[in-house]
Amino acid sequence: MNKVTNLSTVVRGKAEPDSTVSIKAGNKELGNTQVDNDDLFKIKVSKQKIGTELVIIATDQSDNISETTKIKMIDGKVLAESTSLLGHIKSGKSYIYSDLDNKVEKESSEGYKDAVYYIKKQATFNGEDYYFISENSSATSGVIGWMKASDLSTHVHKAVYKKSYI
Repeated sequence: MNKVTNLSTVVRGKAEPDSTVSIKAGNKELGNTQVDNDDLFKIKVSKQKIGTELVIIATDQSDNISETTKIKMIDGKVLAESTSLLGHIKSGKSYIYSDLDNKVEKESSEGYKDAVYYIKKQATFNGEDYYFISENSSATSGVIGWMKASDLSTHVHKAVYKKSYI
């Protein structure tokens, strides 16, 4: 099962092929789906409050019911760490996000390709790594936004000082 937090809108996991997986919060069913031939399922859910307990059950074609999986909602706030890299946006379709907690607001990266950017922060959100890119060597000035790490080629950023320090 993927990491599920109060910010999650999708629950992914594995179960027996062709079984039905359902998710409930209390007595309210949030969604259900058929498991595909690769043993995978994906159910869209609404964001839940911290502390809410989700109950996930799989039922196979013979009406056998799996053991219940319970997940308690934790705070999914994204924690960013400082880093110092340079990055170039790879070819192909990719997006820039203004905020990882609200990935609905996104823009195409097409207009930003063919340039090198400073990467000043890194974060993991829903199991995927992201970088915060900027046109300047600052995390506050010239900021563009967050991109999936897999959409960038990166290089170590080293500063060179001409003064000698003794």
